[in-house]
Amino acid sequence: MLGALALAMKGEHSEGEESMRQLDQAVAALRRGPRSAHPGSVSAEMGGDAGDLGNVLLAQGQRSAGAENVRQLGQAAAAYRAALEVFTREAYPKDWAGMQDNLGVALRLQGERSEGAESVRLAR
Repeated sequence: MLGALALAMKGEHSEGEESMRQLDQAVAALRRGPRSAHPGSVSAEMGGDAGDLGNVLLAQGQRSAGAENVRQLGQAAAAYRAALEVFTREAYPKDWAGMQDNLGVALRLQGERSEGAESVRLAR
């Protein structure tokens, strides 16, 4: 996962097509596989991987436009929700709070960039 995070950092510090290419590669690497070696197991590393994926998708969403922008922000929100399944308030209060904040940012941006009824639904 370190390679994916390095690509994400490079993508966030690049511009234009190069930025999106590196962020796309980071998303692909993060989706390829969780750190957990045991199928069906849930671990803090898996929650961290989901949060990392959300962060990269959020960065992509902030750099893209139109329907792609809204789609990526929705995927970021889904990744943060997956992380919240691991990072419960009781077991990981600090991580839970951070993921809640990230989820709020993704939903706010998605709502701002959506139109009509979808924008209203996301604002609730």
